[in-house]
Amino acid sequence: MPTAAALRRSLLLAVALALALPWQALAADPTASPTPTETPALAPTDSPVPTDSPAPTPTPPPAPTPTETPTPAPTDSPAPSPTPSPSPTPPPSVQTVEVDVYRTGAAVHQFTPTWCVPANAQKMLNIINATADRRYITQRRTNSQIQRLNGYRYTTGGNDVRGWARFLDTHVGGEWHYADRSFTSRLQAVSAIVESIDRTGHPVGIVVHHGSHAWTVVGYRATVTEGVEGRTIVGLYVSGSLRRDPFAQRYMSLSTFALYYTRYHEATRRVVWEGKFVIVSE
Repeated sequence: MPTAAALRRSLLLAVALALALPWQALAADPTASPTPTETPALAPTDSPVPTDSPAPTPTPPPAPTPTETPTPAPTDSPAPSPTPSPSPTPPPSVQTVEVDVYRTGAAVHQFTPTWCVPANAQKMLNIINATADRRYITQRRTNSQIQRLNGYRYTTGGNDVRGWARFLDTHVGGEWHYADRSFTSRLQAVSAIVESIDRTGHPVGIVVHHGSHAWTVVGYRATVTEGVEGRTIVGLYVSGSLRRDPFAQRYMSLSTFALYYTRYHEATRRVVWEGKFVIVSE
């Protein structure tokens, strides 16, 4: 039984013979077209087909965040223009009116304690006649005349408003006549004083301190309000004959004037002017 080594040698020999036979046949018959022993082409070692990485699934571009079209703020209807508040009505214009008939140099001091009426009568004639007679003799004569014209007799040597009015009426000519007048209220008397000055341009006599003294009213101050009919008397210009009086003239508000211009009173008897506000006017 052949050995394995012999068998291996026999196999190698057969293989060598087989490989040599084609070259021997070609040499024996040159015309024969050799059947080419195709050397089996080596199967090309294909480069491994690259395993295409799966194309990355394209990440779709992020959907554009919808730009929210801002909902337009509701176009408010233009707020109605506020109705302008009416401009405040300016307060009505108030004007001050003054009337003053006094003349410089007309005032006269009384020469005795009881001659207040003659001194004021002398002053009133100076204003009316545009004179400046301040003489003692004139005042004494005036006192004598008024004494005879008084409504009552006075043992004190004084005078009353009736004698005063009668004296002026005999010395002042014209359409108007001086007289003594009395009123139950101070307001009525003041209105009569102002009316007389406006109408005649002449001063008005009054009695103060309950009829014990005489003054002269030479003017007044009033206010006139635009759009309001009439006027409001706010004060008077007065003139006395004593040094402690408003000499030669002084303005007094109505409230101050009321402190002096009081109701007439005589302690020894009852007279026609008792309890009233008395004036001597035209």
